Amino acid sequence: MVPEYHWVPEVIRMSAPTKSGLLPAMAVFVVIAMLATFTLTGKMRIAVWIFLGGMAVKTFLSSLHQS
Repeated sequence: MVPEYHWVPEVIRMSAPTKSGLLPAMAVFVVIAMLATFTLTGKMRIAVWIFLGGMAVKTFLSSLHQS
């Protein structure tokens, strides 16, 4: 059950990804990581990979929490 946050405007509220949305979300993370691989170098590439990895883990854990 998701708690209601009345102080958060409706525009900002975002629902967690559902099971059907997990695969497309992960695919987007993979595509962005591949683009970073071919377009960035050095520390910036590693920073993007770490950020995307964190977002992928957060998305996956959120989908587990929803089910």
